[in-house]
Amino acid sequence: MEPDQQESWESLIAAEFNVAYRTELGQRNYSLTKYTEFCVAVLTSSTVGSLLASAPAWVPTIISILAAAGSIALATLGWKKEAAAISVTRGKWSELAQAYQQLWNRVSDGSIYTDQLRTDLERLRGIKVIADKGEPLIRTDEKLRSRCFDQVLKRRGLL
Repeated sequence: MEPDQQESWESLIAAEFNVAYRTELGQRNYSLTKYTEFCVAVLTSSTVGSLLASAPAWVPTIISILAAAGSIALATLGWKKEAAAISVTRGKWSELAQAYQQLWNRVSDGSIYTDQLRTDLERLRGIKVIADKGEPLIRTDEKLRSRCFDQVLKRRGLL
């Protein structure tokens, strides 16, 4: 395989990985937010308060601390903002993956010439830089990265 062909293949795999990874991260952040919001709503409801009327004195204190901790987590950890940023970046990587797939289809069926391949790769490299810059620093989950990469390789029949 020629170097430009190799780059188009590797870039396709990398783009698919980035889509899978950011999809998982976004879903995780969304779930954290929703579960925390639900817990805070339940813990601060009047129903829970009335049920605690006959509970030992320390139980309402614990419930109040948990509700406050959930509220503080929602306000300070920025899960919603992070999920939104991840979603935007995932969308960019998804578009890039589609473009690389189209390019790879042309490479694999021989319908693209070397000069056009280089031109297309150069254009996609520029888009890739934009996709990489679009996301704020987020924590990296190496286990999730590995799992997503393996999923991409399995989907492509490479594992």
